Amino acid sequence: MILATLAQLDFEPSMWKVPLSLYWMSTATSVLVGMTCGVLGCYIVLRRMALIGDALSHAILPGVVIAFLVTQTTGILGLLFGALLAGLTTAVLINLVSHHSRAKEDSAIGIVFTAFFALGLVLISNLPRGTHFDLKCFVYGYPEAVGTADLVLMAIVAAVVLISIALLTTR
Repeated sequence: MILATLAQLDFEPSMWKVPLSLYWMSTATSVLVGMTCGVLGCYIVLRRMALIGDALSHAILPGVVIAFLVTQTTGILGLLFGALLAGLTTAVLINLVSHHSRAKEDSAIGIVFTAFFALGLVLISNLPRGTHFDLKCFVYGYPEAVGTADLVLMAIVAAVVLISIALLTTR
């Protein structure tokens, strides 16, 4: 029955080549992101901090919006710097809340990332009219828009992260 169902599917073998031929930069960047996040994810789960990835990905929103407001451009380096500052601030605040209150670490993560994400949404809603800041593309991504600079940047980030983890785990 399964073979009969599979035989009915319209299978075109050349479609397997499309991601590599047409979207090779976005495919390569996605592979680098997947490798880096997979390795980091193992350590995060082992430390029982699985929510931190979700927290950081949402908490960088105000940093990105503030960087956009300061630079008035969607250049990757400005937005990346804003995201980095917001991510570091989030990590520090999570540490402060968990150490200086009765809240456990997972509760501190939830408190801080919810506050930062809400702040980011408030900032976005107060952007001047006519400002081009596509929240949908920022939140969901748009892999087809990956350019050479994005691929190079991700290759550098992946190399730094993977080398750091290799050096820190070999004792």
